[in-house]
Amino acid sequence: MKKKNIEIIKKQQYIEVKKNIVNITEKGKILCQSIEGNLLSSPSMTAKWETYLKKI
Repeated sequence: MKKKNIEIIKKQQYIEVKKNIVNITEKGKILCQSIEGNLLSSPSMTAKWETYLKKI
């Protein structure tokens, strides 16, 4: 994951970083639970998105 992406999820308060330790927030846990087992969280879907993004 690129640093830019980490800054985005930090800004959205899904994670917090203190002394180089990354912790998931309650908001982040809820997001993870909501997509768990869903097509959105599958590695194959991520690979498809990355392929399409490279074509842009």
